Amino acid sequence: MKTSLFPIVSVLLALVCPVSAQAAPGDAQFLLVRDAFRAGDSVRLERAAAGMGEHELLPHVDYYRLKMQLEQVEESTVQAFLQRYDGSYVAERLRTDWLRVLHKRGRLADIETEYAKLKAPEQDTLCLTLQARLARKEKAALDEAQALWLTLLDPPETCRPVLDALIVEKRVLSSEVWERIRRQVEANRTNWARVSMAYLPASQTPENRQIDQALEHSTAYLIKLPSDWATTRLGRELAALAVQRVAMNAPDTAADLLEKIQGKMQDSEKQWAWSQIGLFAAKRHMVQATTWFAKAGTAPLSDEAHQWKTRAALRALDWSMVRTAIEAMPAELAARPEWVYWLGRAYKAGGRQTDAQALFQKIAGQPNFYGNLADEELGRQIAAPLKAAELTAEEKN
Repeated sequence: MKTSLFPIVSVLLALVCPVSAQAAPGDAQFLLVRDAFRAGDSVRLERAAAGMGEHELLPHVDYYRLKMQLEQVEESTVQAFLQRYDGSYVAERLRTDWLRVLHKRGRLADIETEYAKLKAPEQDTLCLTLQARLARKEKAALDEAQALWLTLLDPPETCRPVLDALIVEKRVLSSEVWERIRRQVEANRTNWARVSMAYLPASQTPENRQIDQALEHSTAYLIKLPSDWATTRLGRELAALAVQRVAMNAPDTAADLLEKIQGKMQDSEKQWAWSQIGLFAAKRHMVQATTWFAKAGTAPLSDEAHQWKTRAALRALDWSMVRTAIEAMPAELAARPEWVYWLGRAYKAGGRQTDAQALFQKIAGQPNFYGNLADEELGRQIAAPLKAAELTAEEKN
């Protein structure tokens, strides 16, 4: 996603701070304008705007006016606004709103054109442009959509058709659907996990009663598993999900329950269950966390689980696990300063001095805690920042 560089901090402060004795003329009127916009009262908005004079927030008033009638106005009016305020926060907001209107009108090509001009697109607008690209059979759009499968766990409505396309085009099969369900349950998005279960083939789709028992009465569900529970993938996956729910509050109980049934589970199922026990044990600083994570083997982990596995290994001073845990992280996650530093420490503990120094060099000098620690590892002195100059009388006023 692109990073917004809009200087909006002062605007936000103006919106949230109460009017004071030193407030600029028109501030109180702007708050009335904003309230009128929220109420959908255009008459009250115009009455309040008339008292704002040449206030610096007048572009927001123009945005409010246009936003209130966006579905009825001519496109030329929208484009005139976007040109007038090109590069501003209000132009970004209106272009985002306009994309949604274009979607309602079925103007797919225009969606792609306008989306390309956004500085910081929101998730739902990303999916709007993916929909447009999928409509013209662009293969790269499917590739981008697939990257969302395990990360977009509670998708906006505009993203549902994009995820549906992955199923239709057989980009994801039942194994990937179960992995998505696991991620959603781990993130406590159980309602969305139920939605994802609709993507499963009929033979693996649970009844609502089964889902309720596995997710809401998990301990009892595991204790009373039917004799043939392990003969189907559905039965085994629900058991793994139930173990996860128990682990959220009682990792040791979950471990005991999993020990009794894991012999009937596939490696991918039991390893994921162990990873969840390790995750919640690590969050509770339990010493067994590293043991349980070790039983997870090579189970795919969420970003959160990767990090908690590493923290558990650090707490246990298990440098070998620290190294393997960070090396297994996705590249973007592993590139964060904290994990670059700790991988360097793990290499150093393992005698890989040259590799460790190279990692410390990557983050040394950065204005953050781990940049300072890397400087120390390299024997560099950390200088205190220069004292700021005193405010002038003009600045104080």
